[in-house]
Amino acid sequence: MTDIIHPSIIQPAGKKPGQELILQCAIESNQKTIVICVLAFIYVISMFGNLLVVVVVILNPQLHAPMYIYISTLAVIDLANSSVLIPKMLSVLLLGSSVVPYGACVLQMFLVHHVDQMESLLLAFMAFDRYIAVVYPLRYPSVITNKIVVIGILIANIFGVIFKSPNLIFVFEIAMAAIRISSAGRKSKVFSTCVTHLFVIGLFYVPLLLSFILPGAGVTIPTETYNIMFILGNVVPPMMNPLIYSLRNKEINNSIHRLFTRKR
Repeated sequence: MTDIIHPSIIQPAGKKPGQELILQCAIESNQKTIVICVLAFIYVISMFGNLLVVVVVILNPQLHAPMYIYISTLAVIDLANSSVLIPKMLSVLLLGSSVVPYGACVLQMFLVHHVDQMESLLLAFMAFDRYIAVVYPLRYPSVITNKIVVIGILIANIFGVIFKSPNLIFVFEIAMAAIRISSAGRKSKVFSTCVTHLFVIGLFYVPLLLSFILPGAGVTIPTETYNIMFILGNVVPPMMNPLIYSLRNKEINNSIHRLFTRKR
C-alpha cells in the first residue's frame, strides 16, 4: 500500500527524465479486492458525510455561526483530501494504471501537502475558538465573530504550507485551563465542549506523527504497520470528522433530521 501513497518511482527505459513515472504497487492479488472495497467504502462515506454537513450548514441560517462555519470548512477540506488521494489509489488498483506523468505526480503531491497543512491550521483556529469558549466564555461572542472566522479560513488557505505547530499550542493551553478550573460542574462542561475537537486532532496528528517520527528516531517499522499509520492519518479522518461532529452536536443532528423529514 505504501507504494500507492508513497510510490516507488522508476524511470521507464527510453524516456527522458521527468516525462513519466511508474508506481510499483506492492499489494498481493488476494488482498486487492479487500483493499478496493475498503477504500471505496471510505470514499463514499467521506463524500456523503462531508457534503451533508456542508449542505446542512448552508441551508440552515441558525448554523451561520463561527463554530459551524469552521465545521463546514473542515468538511470542504476533507472533501478535497479524499478526492486527491483515494480516486488515484483506486485507479491504480482497478485499472493497473501505474504509469503517471511527472507533472501529475508533482501536482498531486502539492495538493496532498497543501490540503493537509490547511486542515492542520484550520484545526488550530478551531482550537483557539474552543480556548476562548473555555477561558473567556462571556467575551466569546465579541472575540470570535464571523468576520474573524473568514479571515482565519483565508489565512489557513494562504499560509497553510508554512505553519503546523499552533494547533498543538492551543491544545496544551486548553488542557491547562481545564486543570485550573475548580468547579466539577464547569470541568464537565469544558470537557464536553472540547472533547470532540481533541479527538479529531488526535485522529489527524497521532498516526502521521508516528509514521514520520519513529523512522527518524531509528525505530524499524514493518511496511504493513507504516501503511496503516499513514492511511489512518490521511484517509480515515475525512470519513470520521462529519460523524464525530454530527453525533455530538444537537443543532447539526436536528438540522439533518429536518432536512430529510421535510422532503417526505
